[in-house]
Amino acid sequence: MNSQMILLEKPPMLFRLVLTFITTGCLLLSISCGKDQGADEDIVTGQGARLKHITQGTEGHGLIESLMQDYSLSSESFTNVGSYPIPVYTYYYTLNWEWNQNSDQVTAHRVLSCSAGMGIDSKEEILKKAHGFIEIQDDRLGKPPYQNVFAIRYQDQKKEDWRYEIHILKVMNNMRNQNITLTGSYGPVQRDDIAALAPNPPDEKTVITELLKLLEPIQ
Repeated sequence: MNSQMILLEKPPMLFRLVLTFITTGCLLLSISCGKDQGADEDIVTGQGARLKHITQGTEGHGLIESLMQDYSLSSESFTNVGSYPIPVYTYYYTLNWEWNQNSDQVTAHRVLSCSAGMGIDSKEEILKKAHGFIEIQDDRLGKPPYQNVFAIRYQDQKKEDWRYEIHILKVMNNMRNQNITLTGSYGPVQRDDIAALAPNPPDEKTVITELLKLLEPIQ
């Protein structure tokens, strides 16, 4: 009787080793399944568009020249580390234009900024954070080859401060969201009589048409 009690209270060493092995195996299997499930949730299509690999301001100006009539390219800045679009890379650039129609009273400015590393937020998350913006409804967006692209702009566009944004959502696990931003203003003084001399913000259809030229389909 006593020996049976001892066996129940203290299993043999071999039995404890087997029990430990089974428990550990179940735990590892559970962790592995959890990782696989998370990976499945991050699978994306690999279809859509991405930024073209532009490395000189003249290339960018040439692509959207119709949007920059009467504007002169005034400065450029490129960061191009690695072999975009092959990871790992750091790729973004900014181009600046100036407009001055023989006037010493007003100079207009346009700035184009493009980045290939803008996080992994979904469209819904980006729109939720875009206070003061409205989504641009354009039949070309959300459909091949731009199924991962949408656009927004300031709800209140003014000569002294207007903004368009094109968002390119990640479609591969080794890709991040991308972004194109076009902004404009005028100066050096902002008042009604000077504003009358400044150019109007471009219309959204023209902007979308031109900025899409900065994208290419993913092969």
